[in-house]
Amino acid sequence: MNNIDDPESIESLDAKRDVLRQRMQAQRELIAIKLGPDKPDGSSFPRSNTMRFFYDRPGLASKLALEFASVLVGARIIKSMGKTIGLAKIVQAALNK
Repeated sequence: MNNIDDPESIESLDAKRDVLRQRMQAQRELIAIKLGPDKPDGSSFPRSNTMRFFYDRPGLASKLALEFASVLVGARIIKSMGKTIGLAKIVQAALNK
């Protein structure tokens, strides 16, 4: 345990705290560099780069959403048609016996 009355342990804790603060500040600066410059208006919304990309280009975002929805709907139709054709072949085979 650290003795509060011991001046050396207090100085040691102060030194450790200062080193930790310096490391944290260096990490913050590195993260800020990686994130890039802030927008001129200073807003931090949206935070993710992907959402910023879509937020700044609403036309592209809606076009991609429509394409994605059509792919999903198209996949469902194809899947259901495949099942229908398979069922029809089974019924046809049963009727031809």
